[in-house]
This record gives sequence, C-alpha cells and structure tokens, in this order.
Amino acid sequence: MAEPIDNLIFVYGTLHPDRSPAEIVQVTRRFELVGEGTIEARKYQFQHYPAIVLGDLGLVAGHVFRVPDPEMWAAIDRYEGYYPTRHDTSLFVRTRTLVTMNDGSKLEAWVYEYGRRMPVKSRA
Repeated sequence: MAEPIDNLIFVYGTLHPDRSPAEIVQVTRRFELVGEGTIEARKYQFQHYPAIVLGDLGLVAGHVFRVPDPEMWAAIDRYEGYYPTRHDTSLFVRTRTLVTMNDGSKLEAWVYEYGRRMPVKSRA
C-alpha cells in the first residue's frame, strides 16, 4: 500500500467544494485539488447524501484534495457525524483507503465510509 499521507481526503459527494452545503462550505472551499481517481467501494444514495462501503465490489470515482490545516479535520468529522472514540455511534467512519489516480499512480487518503448497516433499498 502507498505511504500514508495524513492531509489527503478522497471525496465522492457533499464534501466536494462545488457541492458542499452551507454548514461545511467554509471548510471545503479551502481544500486544494490533488487530482481525480477511484477507490474499491460501492456507492449508495440516500435522500440527501451518498455513502460508500469499501471493498464492496465496485469502483467509486472521486477527487483527492489536500486539507491544508490539520484543525479542519474536527469540523469535517463533525459534519460527517464521525466520533473518533465512538465508532459504533458514528454515521460515517473516517478510514484510510488506497486511491488509484487517473494517471495510474496510487496514494493513500482518508475517506468517510458509511458506519451503519446499509438498508437494502439504498443500494444504487
């Protein structure tokens, strides 16, 4: 696996700066684009947001961004409903994943994976 880089995030939905809602846009607009790529996961669509399950037979396209200030992670975690010490109550769990960039290179980035049992009707 590629060497971990703590300030990279793989975005596939509402954390994209062009799609962020008001409550997080002040953070996401500071993201710095690294490039486009895919991860091994399956994407599901809920009414207001998408979610992924890693390694669930598929590829999910997205963007890798650099998070320029480590203090930003707390705001992103809150937005995603991620509680680092309470994974069992988190809506999403921040985890590392391998990203295959469009140029063929590989890197490791953080991604928010759905932290609850996936309802069957949500499968895309």
